[in-house]
Order: sequence, then C-alpha cells, then structure tokens
Amino acid sequence: MGKYIKLICLLFFCVSCSVTSKLYETKENVVLYSQRSEKSKKLTTIPKGKIVSVKNSKGYKRIKYKKYYGWSNNPSLKKVFNKNNSSHYGGSVRVKGYYRKDGTYVRPHTRSSPKTKRYKPKYKYKRKSYRKRKPYKRKKNYRKKRY
Repeated sequence: MGKYIKLICLLFFCVSCSVTSKLYETKENVVLYSQRSEKSKKLTTIPKGKIVSVKNSKGYKRIKYKKYYGWSNNPSLKKVFNKNNSSHYGGSVRVKGYYRKDGTYVRPHTRSSPKTKRYKPKYKYKRKSYRKRKPYKRKKNYRKKRY
C-alpha cells in the first residue's frame, strides 16, 4: 500500500512540473474556444499584439486572456518577458533590513529600481581602421614647487 502512495505522489509531482504557464504576445488574431474542439462554443477573439498566459500542452493550448479561459489550436505566439516584474522594468523594490560594515543597522525600506539601459558603444569605429588616440597634453594650470 505504501509503495502505491509513493508512486502516485511521484507521478503527481512529475505531471505538475511538466505543465508551465508563460507569457506570450499574439502575432495574429486568436480565437478562443470553450473546449478542445473548433466545433465547441466560441468565447472570444484575441486581437493581434495582446499579451496572454499560456499553459503548454500538445496540440491545443490553454490560454488565459483577461477574464476568459479557453483553448486554441496552434495559435501564432511570440515569447515575452514578465512585464509585471518591477525589478527589471523600473518601479519600487522592497529591501530587507541589513547591517553595514561599520556596524550600523539599516531598517527595511522601499527604493526605486533602476530602469534598464541598452548597451551603447562609446566609440564608433570605421571599417578596417581604428579610432586615433589624442596625444597626451600636460595641464596648463599646474602649480610650481616653491622651495
């Protein structure tokens, strides 16, 4: 009896880990149906460019859009990042209390998180040639040593 319970628990764990929910953007209009058949009741049509939550499954995909839960057969989707994650897209972040090196305690507080910056190269190089360095110049306003 104990072996069967362990086997059922292991099977339940494997099945629950295999089903994942991710955010996607629709590439074209997607029709939501109430069941896994195109003959079933049509719930709504999701317009192009809207973000939806998708649970992966073979063939039909379970889609959540606003208050609608439905099925769609092989919808055209594109992966997107989680836009609700404030630490990546600006917003506020809750900071736990901590001790500094000098022994002072900082109480828990909220701070604004930095906005993401795109990488921009400092110098643009021409093709097959490199940027020329400026020659070294001594500062004009330097102090003379007094004896």
